[in-house]
Amino acid sequence: MRWLAGTALVVAAFGFTHPARAQQTGQGAQQSPNGWTGEFSMGGSLATGNTQRKSSDLDLRLNHREGRLEDRFHLGGTIAWETGNTVAQRVEASAQSRFDWKPHTYTFGLAEFTDDRFSGYRYEGAVSAGIGYRLIDTPRTSLTVDAGPGYRIGAVKAGEDEKEVFARLGSNFRYDLSDNARITNDAVVTYDAVRTRAEDTVAVTSKLIGNLAGRASFNVRYNSHPPEGIKGTDTLTKLSLVYGF
Repeated sequence: MRWLAGTALVVAAFGFTHPARAQQTGQGAQQSPNGWTGEFSMGGSLATGNTQRKSSDLDLRLNHREGRLEDRFHLGGTIAWETGNTVAQRVEASAQSRFDWKPHTYTFGLAEFTDDRFSGYRYEGAVSAGIGYRLIDTPRTSLTVDAGPGYRIGAVKAGEDEKEVFARLGSNFRYDLSDNARITNDAVVTYDAVRTRAEDTVAVTSKLIGNLAGRASFNVRYNSHPPEGIKGTDTLTKLSLVYGF
């Protein structure tokens, strides 16, 4: 399957972009003795009546930290059906490495793969690298920004494949509302000679019991020049259960 091959490519690319070993655990998860943390989330919805719509999504994040090295892995998927027909199907995978050169400065390497059946692409892959800075880094609040160049391949379903060098700007914000609730905002913008792409995700996570938490999130993706017949903006609202480990 394309998405499985893409995941393998991301993991392989991780080996080449590796000046690093990360964070982003579920509410209630603790740093393990071997440096690994992670979270698994699952959500879904069901609508009946005039519209028969069902959706399901799964998300897995694994992180490892060893000294100044930090690694982050992500695999996620979303699928939706309406009146018996598939109306959304997206799988994405990524691997990122970071190396902390100084307490507030790091370099990163990132590999990404996306297989979105309704995006107008057969698949998309990108690699990027750059430098980041921790603007705020306290137990309750953190804000990081990073920037660097990248290279992207987009296999268009109807048309010529896209191969582009781009500039990337990203940010990650976290604020602990209390000991049991957290708000996060992850944003990225890429710019090349043809298009501007942007993605932003806002999430509120609240601890339920033990390592189990509830999460509400809103994601918006924008492409200034999508493939022909495809809308430039997509949004996704999710309610999920999250298990941190």
